[in-house]
Amino acid sequence: MIAQDSALRAMLASGGRVFWAGKLPPLARMQASERILDPVHDFRMPPAYHQSFQLVYLVERDLGTVKAWPLVVDEALRLLAPGGVLIIRMTNTKLCSIFELKHQLFMWGGITPHFESAGEDGSTQFAVKNTRDTPRPMSVERFSFGVITDGKRQNQLFAFIASVFALETTTACVSEVIVCGPSCIATDVCAAFPTVVFVADTSEFVEQGWITRKKNQIVDQARYENLIIAHDRYTINADFITRLQEFGGDFSFLVCRQLRPDGRRFPDWVALGCEWSWSPPAMLEYGDWSRYMYINGGVMIAKTQHLKDVRWNELLFWNQAEDVELTRRLRSQGYVPRLARAVTVCSNVTRAGTMESFEPMPSLPDRYHVSGPPMANGEVHTPSLPYAVPVHFGHRWGRASAELGVYIDPTFAVNADGAQLAKGAFGEIAFLLSAQPTSVVELWLTVVSHSTSLEILVNDIAHHAVAITSTLLRVDISKQCFALSRVLRLHLRSHESPITVVGFKIQPAGWMLGMPLPVTRESARLAVSQSNLFAALDGGSLCVCDVQTLARGARRFAVVLPSDRQSQHELTPFLTALKQHARPDAIIRIVNDVDTVLPDGEFDFQTIDWQRFAVDGPYLLQCIAELNAFAPELVVNGFSSRTLLSDVLMLESNAMGVIGFARRDYELTADEQDFSRPKYTQLIEETNVNAADALMRALDLPADLHAVTR
Repeated sequence: MIAQDSALRAMLASGGRVFWAGKLPPLARMQASERILDPVHDFRMPPAYHQSFQLVYLVERDLGTVKAWPLVVDEALRLLAPGGVLIIRMTNTKLCSIFELKHQLFMWGGITPHFESAGEDGSTQFAVKNTRDTPRPMSVERFSFGVITDGKRQNQLFAFIASVFALETTTACVSEVIVCGPSCIATDVCAAFPTVVFVADTSEFVEQGWITRKKNQIVDQARYENLIIAHDRYTINADFITRLQEFGGDFSFLVCRQLRPDGRRFPDWVALGCEWSWSPPAMLEYGDWSRYMYINGGVMIAKTQHLKDVRWNELLFWNQAEDVELTRRLRSQGYVPRLARAVTVCSNVTRAGTMESFEPMPSLPDRYHVSGPPMANGEVHTPSLPYAVPVHFGHRWGRASAELGVYIDPTFAVNADGAQLAKGAFGEIAFLLSAQPTSVVELWLTVVSHSTSLEILVNDIAHHAVAITSTLLRVDISKQCFALSRVLRLHLRSHESPITVVGFKIQPAGWMLGMPLPVTRESARLAVSQSNLFAALDGGSLCVCDVQTLARGARRFAVVLPSDRQSQHELTPFLTALKQHARPDAIIRIVNDVDTVLPDGEFDFQTIDWQRFAVDGPYLLQCIAELNAFAPELVVNGFSSRTLLSDVLMLESNAMGVIGFARRDYELTADEQDFSRPKYTQLIEETNVNAADALMRALDLPADLHAVTR
């Protein structure tokens, strides 16, 4: 039972509204919802909930386990009515400390301690009271729209103003438009839009771009409660105010969704390096959180009074991260910028290289990524994807994406078959390359139901795909695409039919097995040294360490069997044990080149003609693609003495784990390395037991099954 003092029990008995964050409220009269903890809903409750509860409980889930806890706490405080009490349960973790949490509460203002106690589980449970006696302003009916311009893009400026005036015809709101620009354009602007408020900017520091001064001038002029300040490259979507009303007017600072005219994402929910470091910016996934997020200064939504209190720093000019500096000061004063992804604007002008300058930052649920060079503070540097490492989309895709450093936007629907993209929609896949390309690189895509109308953009440059097979495409990318950074931002769109991306890999042009890759063993280890899931065994390869855990949870297995029936018969006990020990819905695929001695109906099968596999390049690729389309999570090389061809198949698989035997049947010279060794998660050394027993022990199959299946 949650800790309560007598005052809380009295408040519960008084009949006031009580909110419970979670799904297991101890009392039926509590209004419970998990939405406040849900990143899909931006940790936001409906507007009717705001400033309406006497008690708010954040105790079902330990707040120390919630990465985006600042957003959750900010929303919980907004649920409190004047005089209401917030109860929190938390444990000190690398995500949240009690002094950082109480700093946010203190800087919010009007918060006093109510009670505090230690939980039996080592957590701290405490309550704070909102001592404010008046509600906060939360109207979404009156808006000031400000736009700064240098006067060089009149068409874009007029498009912004027209988009704002179009809002008034569809929504019952009052608004004004404030233009801050050079005095030489005032006559044209006021002639086209007589109701616009024109503010002439200063003639000082024109070369540097004194945008901080311009924005402060707009703040000084603004009359209404809600203020939107944008650069002149934006237009406001017609449903902007409607969506903002659905989000609710109880906010301080908001980040809205930014799109390009073709529907692709523009940097909006973003972060930059460490606290005050100068480093590459990064795009966060919607629903993610970073201590180092900042409000992209291209467009900002705020309560006007807050911007009058916390002004732009006029010592900073354009391209000096004035938006980062402002956000850092806002955070230090207790303001938590919120994401409102349903509220949308369009960026109609994009400078060359803008997208490539933002690192993709996939979300980890239990730690923070940091853009730029690795830091010494224990936070995870955004990883890069080594060359020639296959990436597979499927039902296991999730944390693996963050560990590999691959960002895939929500336009893709990821399921067991892969990443599915609806017809006509742009889908984005982005990652950092491990080394700057010095020549052409090849992007190999495995897709289903692609059409001749597949549109491919790499860093905003159109590319053509070469069809290798019906499902395998190769895209040749010149080094000019990476002139500004190592970011590879891939956009796909099919105009004829939906497509499913099964997987991909990136490699230097003409690269073959055994050739060196532009990444060292040391850099590959460094790229994943902070990861609990992956370990680098050699340059350019990642694999899962714990095959026993993987074997218990995997849904798909592939076992490559030798051709001779005697070997198959000897491995039958292992296959039987694996089938009995795996999860009930698991599928086990047998890969071999002859009719199997195994019973029909119990296993899935793929036949490979190994002789043809050795000499027919397109057939080799087809076999590899077929195995990867099956999407095994664990692959077992059942050859007790690994053959060259089975090792080639292992090296090209997209599996999370690969297991086999240490001995090879092919020789390597003293100067040659075992090229397939990095791909294997575990190699079983020679023992006196047979192959079936060795594999069962490696995967920790129960001992009683050994006796049953012999």
